Amino acid sequence: MITIGSMFNFLSRCFTKTVLLRSFYISLAVGTLLLALNYGTLILDGNFNQNMLFPAFLNYLIPFSVSKIVAGFQLQDNNRH
Repeated sequence: MITIGSMFNFLSRCFTKTVLLRSFYISLAVGTLLLALNYGTLILDGNFNQNMLFPAFLNYLIPFSVSKIVAGFQLQDNNRH
């Protein structure tokens, strides 16, 4: 059962310095790869415009969020055992 306390504990695990740094490095690597795959030819051709900035930003935000949440679940599971 999910309670306010358990949600707070989970979120506090997700926002530790270690988890944030690891998530940042993962998002930097994965986001850059996704950016190259999705927009590489546009960037190289000089056709990347400001309408593409938000979707390009999501290439970094989504891996950051996923890795942070997965780390939170992993830490939660480690504390149960």
